[in-house]
Amino acid sequence: MRNCLRDHVDLKEFCSIYQAHDTPDLPHDMGVFAFVRHPADWLSSLFTHRKCKGWNWDKSFALEQKCAAKDFKTFIANICSHEGIVSQYFNHYLDKYRSAPSRLFIGKQENLCQDFISALTKFNESFKKQPIVELKDQKANGAKNKTPSLTVGDRDRLYESQEDFYSMYGYEK
Repeated sequence: MRNCLRDHVDLKEFCSIYQAHDTPDLPHDMGVFAFVRHPADWLSSLFTHRKCKGWNWDKSFALEQKCAAKDFKTFIANICSHEGIVSQYFNHYLDKYRSAPSRLFIGKQENLCQDFISALTKFNESFKKQPIVELKDQKANGAKNKTPSLTVGDRDRLYESQEDFYSMYGYEK
């Protein structure tokens, strides 16, 4: 996503846009888009990222403060013991913009290219569709092969403890 933005926005504007944890105040006529990801895949990716970065858990998020662990099974067990904690994480970014649903677009990472195009179209942004479509066939850094996966039992427990997120964004186990 960052590379896609960088290719379509001037550098000064890109630097002001891409502040990973910011939720800036924006003009009321400006659209906001965000992407969610299936909790099982997102948690696996988050765990792997923290592991690769020397366990740099971000303690400003309840999920990372309460659930941090050095093994994936414990991390997932910790997540499952905190009902709704995945939603809390994403709400940090989205709640500020929910009061005006017409200016908020939430896409799914599983449909990244098409949903990105839909967001840009919804907000009447000018863009070149072809470079975005061409990204569809590329794997995101090959990370899919490096991330741990959940057992069926862990998936069931994750679903039960984070059902609000699954329901809100239309995900299934």
